[in-house]
Amino acid sequence: ITGKLVIPDTVKKIGKSAFYNCAGIEDVHLPMALKCLERDAFSVCWNLKEFVLPDGIEEIQGSAFYGDLYLKSIALPSTLKNIGSFAFYGCEKLEEISIPENSTLSVGIFKNCIALKSVKLPSSITVLPTSIFDSCKSLTSIELPANLKEIGSFAFYGCSSLQNPVLPSTLRTIGTYAFVGCSGLTNFIAPQVTSIGSFAFENCANIAEIDISGCVEIAPYTFSTCGLLSDVTLSKDLTSIGSYAFFKCTSLKAFAITPSVSYIGGFVFANCIDSSFADYTIPATVTHVGNGVFTNTNIQTCHLLANIDCVPDSIFSGCSKLKTVELADSIHSIGSMAFMNCVSLEHVPQMKQLDRVSGYAFYGCRSLEDFALGSQNTTIPAF
Repeated sequence: ITGKLVIPDTVKKIGKSAFYNCAGIEDVHLPMALKCLERDAFSVCWNLKEFVLPDGIEEIQGSAFYGDLYLKSIALPSTLKNIGSFAFYGCEKLEEISIPENSTLSVGIFKNCIALKSVKLPSSITVLPTSIFDSCKSLTSIELPANLKEIGSFAFYGCSSLQNPVLPSTLRTIGTYAFVGCSGLTNFIAPQVTSIGSFAFENCANIAEIDISGCVEIAPYTFSTCGLLSDVTLSKDLTSIGSYAFFKCTSLKAFAITPSVSYIGGFVFANCIDSSFADYTIPATVTHVGNGVFTNTNIQTCHLLANIDCVPDSIFSGCSKLKTVELADSIHSIGSMAFMNCVSLEHVPQMKQLDRVSGYAFYGCRSLEDFALGSQNTTIPAF
């Protein structure tokens, strides 16, 4: 089929894959009786540039226009009730879209629409589906519905041009990977949000300020590699900070660990080199400290008072400015590479219950002047 396609006036439904990969179709005339485009109806029709849907259509099923690389314009009538998953996936020339009120949205509808700049969403939606704008790198702004409660996983993944959207007061949940790589974001002020998934803001290179004071848990990798992140407002009832949550946040200003926190995951502050970490305390209310928490930071003094029995592996590895450390009386062992290459470390306090020092625990500690073994038999590896 080439050129113009005319569908008879009596047709109410265009079936699954009816015109799949009909690359020669350039124009389509649809009947007013049409109610539904089934899955893949016009997918991979590369020469379609404009598409007009008739008033009365109610459903566009999944992948209906999948991979229509040159589709630049499509008008969605007010009668439309449902848009299926990945309906416009990979429509690389599509620049703007207005979705009718009361339309139901699905997963990945506009994923990889790399030219999409402007979107009007229905005011009725409360959940923004998974991957709906995934990799829409030209999307600069979007008005979120006033009653929105959830932004799904990968919703704005890779939307590198997206600037700070206004977040409705009803918003409570941010899914995993929701804003990864959104380098246009400069802040995220959302005290109303109570749940943020792992990796949600990873590599948001220009985000400088966050307020997530409604969240009592910080998931793993939430803000990892956010290089300009400096100011953080957290909940006074915070209970846990997941592994790598602030990994490589090189501008991060240190914040106090409140008494409500019991869990600190591995490598939480690794490579956070701001000078505010010079003197840091992990209080006795903490019952879990992961490996590598302060790896490669500029910490100089640490009061590791957590209720733990082992100095975790690599916790201070590469901390070249660390001079003094205070350790809890509960410590029984020192983990592998715990103080590796702490070249300024001069003194380690005696741990009366110490019974094991693991491999490379003090490797490269050339300034260490004394180290008192515990009162019990202490195992020290040959290396």
